[in-house]
Formats: sequence, structure tokens, C-alpha cells
Amino acid sequence: MSGTAPKRRTSHSKKNKRRAHDALVAVNQRPWQTDTPAARTITSFYADSHYGGDLHRADMAWALHAAARGLSQEQIEHEILNGRDLSKKGPPLRRLAYAMRTATKAIALSAQ
Repeated sequence: MSGTAPKRRTSHSKKNKRRAHDALVAVNQRPWQTDTPAARTITSFYADSHYGGDLHRADMAWALHAAARGLSQEQIEHEILNGRDLSKKGPPLRRLAYAMRTATKAIALSAQ
């Protein structure tokens, strides 16, 4: 086994970590007001017994609710990223991808 393979993985890993960190910082610096009277908060969906503790279902339900009320994809991503602890979803890049997938799907479904 050559010494370059682990080094290459480490370099690639550092680049991905940095990219994920930069993306999360950018999302967290966007100041929006999402708890308008017309939209329920994401935490109210987490507490709703209808979802039986399935936080992924609650995320998707809230994202659909928010999209139907005109929140942007970025606003929805921001709330999903900051609404609960997503550390079990993996590293920051995977968390960001999860929020982006959920928001994109909600926007697409609300446009139908």
C-alpha cells in the first residue's frame, strides 16, 4: 500500500469538510423571519403526536406546509438545519444535502 492513498483521502476529506462548513455558515447567516402568523413553526411539527416521533416525516410535513405558504427553498433549508440536532444524519455535508433534498422536494410538490 502506498503512502499517497491515505494522504489523498485526507486531503479530499478536508476539502469536503471545509466546503460543508462554508455552506452551513452561509445558510446560518441568512436572516429571515419564518414564523409568520400563516406558518406553523417547525418545532410544532416535531411535537405533534401525528408524526409519532418520526422527525423525518415531521421535517417533510413542515417543509410542505412552509412551501405552500410561500417560503423560499433557502428559508426551508435554514429551518430544517436549525430546527433540531441533525448530527445522526452524518457530517455537515450530508446534513446540508438532507435539508436541500427535503426543501427541493417540498417546493416541487407544492408547485403541482
